[in-house]
Amino acid sequence: MSIEAQLSELTAAVKELTEVNKQLLTSLASGLQFTDAVSGSTAEAGKRGRKSKKEDEPANDLAKVVDGDPAGTRYWVNEVAKQVYAELPGNPQPEDQNFKINPADVYLAKKAEFAAAQDAAKNAQAAAAATTTQAAASTAPSATAAPATASDATSAGEAPTWDQTVAALMKLAADPAHGSTAVLTIMKKVDPTATKVPEMKGKGLEAAINAEIQALLNPAGGVDPLFA
Repeated sequence: MSIEAQLSELTAAVKELTEVNKQLLTSLASGLQFTDAVSGSTAEAGKRGRKSKKEDEPANDLAKVVDGDPAGTRYWVNEVAKQVYAELPGNPQPEDQNFKINPADVYLAKKAEFAAAQDAAKNAQAAAAATTTQAAASTAPSATAAPATASDATSAGEAPTWDQTVAALMKLAADPAHGSTAVLTIMKKVDPTATKVPEMKGKGLEAAINAEIQALLNPAGGVDPLFA
């Protein structure tokens, strides 16, 4: 074989070897990419799996019910109105948008918290009302009897004062059944010299005036001596 033929065969062999190497390199690169893709997909799937598990935990908590409640009961908490609501299966959910669904343990804790707050408010109101009542009782004027009249004093066995006597005469004058005529009649009978009621003051006539008033108000035999 000539040298030219040998060089030709060697050149062909080198080309063939070069092509094989290119194919091997391409296959190797493809294999690495496939491995990375598979590894990435597996890792991402693992992450998604773990995330889904965490997302399922609240749902599992919401599925738990308070002892004695049927399965499927949902629990609502209203932080604004300080109220809780247990929605039994088949019952309507609360209309107030401030109600939010919570796990059973949160519902129980809020229920106790709101009840304690309501009791504290009631106790505070009761204490405030009691304090107000006590303050009013301590500052209010004590109940007193109506001003004593001359007739009251005499019937009790005590000598009436001049002020009591004047009050009795004024009461008698305001009585439609007697009026000022009765007062003048008593004045003339007890003290003929007096022309006005103040002129009888200081003469010790209070008892006598009261006796005449009593006679007019409580006539013997039911006949008023003024008109007898």
